[in-house]
Amino acid sequence: MPEPRIAGGNWEQHSAPASQPCPPWLEQGEWPAFVIPPGSLPGPSQHTSRREAAAFPANHEQDVYQRAAETCSQCRQRVATVHLPRGDRGYCHICAHVLDILWCNECGRYSRGGCRNEDGDNFCYDCAATHCVCLDCCILIEDGDYCAECLSSRTYRTSVIHGYDYKPTPLFHGDGPLFVGVELEVSVPSQSFGEATETALRHLGRLGYLKEDSSIVDDGFEIVTHPMSYEWAMQRFPWNLLDALEKLGSDADGNGLHVHVSREAFDGPCHLYRWMKFFYRNQPQVVALARRMSSHAAFRADGRARIKHYAKGGKGIRYHAINTQNDTTVEVRVFAGTLNRQRAQAAIGLTVATVEYTRTLTTQDITQRDGWQWPAFADWVSQRPHYAPLVAEMETLLCAC
Repeated sequence: MPEPRIAGGNWEQHSAPASQPCPPWLEQGEWPAFVIPPGSLPGPSQHTSRREAAAFPANHEQDVYQRAAETCSQCRQRVATVHLPRGDRGYCHICAHVLDILWCNECGRYSRGGCRNEDGDNFCYDCAATHCVCLDCCILIEDGDYCAECLSSRTYRTSVIHGYDYKPTPLFHGDGPLFVGVELEVSVPSQSFGEATETALRHLGRLGYLKEDSSIVDDGFEIVTHPMSYEWAMQRFPWNLLDALEKLGSDADGNGLHVHVSREAFDGPCHLYRWMKFFYRNQPQVVALARRMSSHAAFRADGRARIKHYAKGGKGIRYHAINTQNDTTVEVRVFAGTLNRQRAQAAIGLTVATVEYTRTLTTQDITQRDGWQWPAFADWVSQRPHYAPLVAEMETLLCAC
């Protein structure tokens, strides 16, 4: 490695070492309690970027002194190092960069780590404490709650993502009376939020819209569809949307997928009773297909005991497995959120298939042919090809019999 040469206090030559052994004090997690004054580190070289080079001030303070041809405390190379008046360790400028030693634009001192403002200026933690912080991205700002970029993003979000209470006039797709509506909670990375939002809206068109939901893990939105028939949903829902969101880094892990089914789809209170009873009696298989157990969709004993009351129009607790609070729909809340096409289709399929299966379920079916039991339902579903995604998911989870 070429020997460094100092001319007029500036570096002319300094190459990064082939290996940088870690000194004992750094291996032990120690860091000297010091702040490096400006000018104590050499200026930029070919190893620093243009932006990094801008962080090195041109002027040196008077309380700094340099010692040439001493050992850098980090890389152990014999180079010109910087010592502080009250410290005995010095660092070459390359190691200072590796260790995240930055120059504060406010107090004019070096420190390890720090924060940046909207203009990209560095601030030590002491100086940063006197500034406001953007509540979204945590960058330093002069005043207010958000930086200009995040404020613009929030303004855009409120224009395309509706509030939690937003309920437009439903637009029906397909032939009824059995319609389903889907609510899918999606977590979205902040760096791709705008693109994910535009992607969802472009794919949905007039079929759905986006809403806020405080239960979503991290940050994201809830995709809400207008009512669809099962056949229409399987054939014309933009299933590629799920793949597109996943490619943007979105996911539905820890979130929920809720399926609303129209009350008019049931022949009467007895049909609704049979349907809810079937769900509760087959909780293990339903939970397996749903891929989660959640306090937000609980199979509670008091909910099961009051099925007859709910079937006659009574309103239950929202966070039951089946929510009966809505006037025009009942909501199946048990499903885990997913961007997997087969799982999402199976969730819709289970909701619709159980409605149709219990429509003609008779007392004789129940008492003589075990009509309440899951194997009877699994056999019924397997004979109907249009429920293929549900059958495939049942076979995957070994609950087809």
